[in-house]
Amino acid sequence: LKTQYIDLTPIYRNLIKFLPDNNQVALGNIKARLRMVLIYYYANFNNYLVCGTGNKTEISLGYFTKYGDGACDILPLGDLYKFEVREIARVLGIPEQIIKKVPSAGLWQGQTDEGEIGFSYDVIDKTLQEIEKNQIKGDVA
Repeated sequence: LKTQYIDLTPIYRNLIKFLPDNNQVALGNIKARLRMVLIYYYANFNNYLVCGTGNKTEISLGYFTKYGDGACDILPLGDLYKFEVREIARVLGIPEQIIKKVPSAGLWQGQTDEGEIGFSYDVIDKTLQEIEKNQIKGDVA
């Protein structure tokens, strides 16, 4: 698979000059949407499909950027919880440093998924599985 690195930072910086800068999430989502514009350009140019990386955990939480990383043509991990994706990665021999890497969309400096959500994916996956099986114990809000 041929890869190409294109730095979108200059485009991003140019664009945000014209926008209010008081909403970190909104500005961060622009990065995800710029990436998707470029990914779809190459997909269209090469007559490819865009393969999404979202999983059941992220989808259940709505934790994705609409028309950003949530945009795709196929979503092979969409019915797998985050912990299941990690298990498959181990079976496939993906290096442990990649599997254990702190999840981040890179929307701003220091941003992490779990920091933004307020819970670890382990806790979220367990809770979502309990909801799915109607086995919730205690208060869930």
